Amino acid sequence: MTPSPPEMPARIDFVAAAPLGWNSGGSVYNERLIAALRGAGVTVHAYSLTGDWPEGSAADRERLASLLLGLAGDAGRVVIVDGLVGLGCPDEIAQAERGGVAVWLLVHVSLADLAVGTRSVAASEAARLAGLERAALEACSGAFAPSRFAAATLVARYGVEAVVAHPGVDRAPQARGSKPPHLVCVAALLPAKGQLVFLEALDGLLDLPWSASLVGSDQADRAYARAVRQAAASPQLSERVRLTGELRGPALDAAWDAADLSVLPSAHETFGMSVVESLAHGVPAFVPAGTGAEEALALSLSGGAGLAGAVGELRDVGVLRELLRTWLTDAEKRASFGAAARAARPALPTWADTAAAVAAGVGSARTPHD
Repeated sequence: MTPSPPEMPARIDFVAAAPLGWNSGGSVYNERLIAALRGAGVTVHAYSLTGDWPEGSAADRERLASLLLGLAGDAGRVVIVDGLVGLGCPDEIAQAERGGVAVWLLVHVSLADLAVGTRSVAASEAARLAGLERAALEACSGAFAPSRFAAATLVARYGVEAVVAHPGVDRAPQARGSKPPHLVCVAALLPAKGQLVFLEALDGLLDLPWSASLVGSDQADRAYARAVRQAAASPQLSERVRLTGELRGPALDAAWDAADLSVLPSAHETFGMSVVESLAHGVPAFVPAGTGAEEALALSLSGGAGLAGAVGELRDVGVLRELLRTWLTDAEKRASFGAAARAARPALPTWADTAAAVAAGVGSARTPHD
């Protein structure tokens, strides 16, 4: 017998950081989850908090506390707080729980991993951030994670279970590709995303026909973006590599339509939403080993035609270069990956599936802490 779909809560309040000025995977996830919940009939009140998150100033934390306590008037109130705001504020989370608010933390990325990915931090600072994160997760009513990989990380680090709510994806037309083959890296220009590694690998493949695009905001880390632009402007690469900036809507659809392979050489990924988007367009992907992107690529196995791409140590220029060389020169392997990506498209999760997972999690919530 097919299980009944989870009953949707009548209302959820959603608290996230004010827009960054560029799209991150977390911000897109939040936006699409809210829309899917509303589409399922849930009343969602979304709140956007300015502040120096993840910890915020004293004034920032006071605004968060006031907001959460202001939501405590209705019995059974459920609030989802993006981890970028909530993980650094355990006292405010605990205070809200004592006031009767069931706070769920949506953990897109851990604080320590976020810090390491954006700046160099001492071990003592990483430990301090982990302490805040542990306290917040212990204080809240529950947690959501975008992948089994991310959920397992929370268990291993803090002994905290999280409900997995995979990102969904929109149905999309099959990409037509390009001649010569066109490679894309869809990610904001950030050191942890590895665009410089990708460009260095491509610099050793000039004997083969290909073109490439880096699709993502250059506002997230302007110093790194300058370095990427400089590398892409070299005489060897300038005629083959294009930096598009951040794309949305028809422009992003056109970029995917021209793609034959997507490459994500990240240092860490809790899931890798661009990987599932790649599969939705029937485009195979290369993803970094030991990250949640492996889980995203493994969704292609549901199509029954094998893995739609490769997993490897993509931060190693030599490894990435050889994987790309093999793909560019081995027509049989290229066809196999493409067939697997096309077969996976009908079985990929939707944003309605994401909303249902969140509803099921909220439905299993324990009583807020006394």
